[in-house]
Amino acid sequence: MQHRVNVTVRKRRDTGYYQLRAISPLNGKELRRSAKTTSLKDAMKAAAAWESELEQGIYSRRVTWEQLVMRFADEYLPRLKANSQTTMRSTMTAFGKFIQPQAGIASITGSTISQWTARLRQDGLRESTIGRHLRSLKVILNWAVSTELMARRPAITMPANANKKRFLKGRALTDADFVHLCKTADRVNPTFTPLLELLWLSGLRISEAYRLSFDEPPNLVDLENRRFVFYAEGQKSGHDETIPLLPELADWLASLGRTSGHVVQPTVNGKAVTLDTVKRQISAIGEASGLVTGSDTGKHVTAHDLRRSFGTRWALRVHPLVLKKLMRHETLDTTLRFYVDLDDSQIAQAIAESPYTSTYISPGSIDETRHARQRKTRGKR
Repeated sequence: MQHRVNVTVRKRRDTGYYQLRAISPLNGKELRRSAKTTSLKDAMKAAAAWESELEQGIYSRRVTWEQLVMRFADEYLPRLKANSQTTMRSTMTAFGKFIQPQAGIASITGSTISQWTARLRQDGLRESTIGRHLRSLKVILNWAVSTELMARRPAITMPANANKKRFLKGRALTDADFVHLCKTADRVNPTFTPLLELLWLSGLRISEAYRLSFDEPPNLVDLENRRFVFYAEGQKSGHDETIPLLPELADWLASLGRTSGHVVQPTVNGKAVTLDTVKRQISAIGEASGLVTGSDTGKHVTAHDLRRSFGTRWALRVHPLVLKKLMRHETLDTTLRFYVDLDDSQIAQAIAESPYTSTYISPGSIDETRHARQRKTRGKR
């Protein structure tokens, strides 16, 4: 909400000039200025003009982009997760290079942001990346308004295709694709094959699968009760949650023959690896497999494509609300929009196998049946 400024007018006894007083929208301190007139009418006009200046953030020209991001980093970033902090810092750096760190934030307009967006496109950034930068910039500037460093946030126009599925997501893998991917992993680094199988059967995010343990939080497998136990610090939603194990996943976990330690333990040259290394290694396996999941980008299969494949595979087996629970999404729209990728043949097969498919009855036969029932009823009277 825009901060409203009220400028009051008072006449000074010593000079006879009117004085203007207001509360600063930046720091809450009282501001004073001479109207430089002994006319009340002219003083009121001066007061209205000053109100407009304050509300338009003319004083926020003293606050530079560098000062804003320093305060934002100290006061807002710590509440975000590590990945979100990284995204925000990336946007702060990119935008700061465009407008110069010492530029006053009041000089940031919708035109400025539009020009920055055009520059990002010229630099070859994808629409999804540009959209992410603009969403982060919205958060930063909204915070500046909420802390009264700015009077209002300039308009930000999101790219038309920033949220389109074809830009953000790849395709789901088929069973044959997954078999080929595992064979490639066996050739490149066989310690990663169990991790790929876990991702395929569970739909877990790569970070969750990497930390998944039989006996150590934050992500646990409870084999006795056949469920996952997620603690708040171990998953994206930030709250505790339990999810039942799917039968095929429970059987796979039991086949490992272990009840302690991490479920999967990928290594490189015999040494345990970090999550970043795991991501890079899976990307390398995907590239070596030759499987392309991004038709418009040429992107090879990644760990997240396995999660998407899980959602598509189970979309035909369970109710959408059950699938939402299995995927642990906040909204059903997220599940259906980004993680269910059914083609025409899958839909046709689902219809053909549906137990609710009815036999067609012509309108004429319906009328004939009704007339026969009426004749039978009259005969009983």
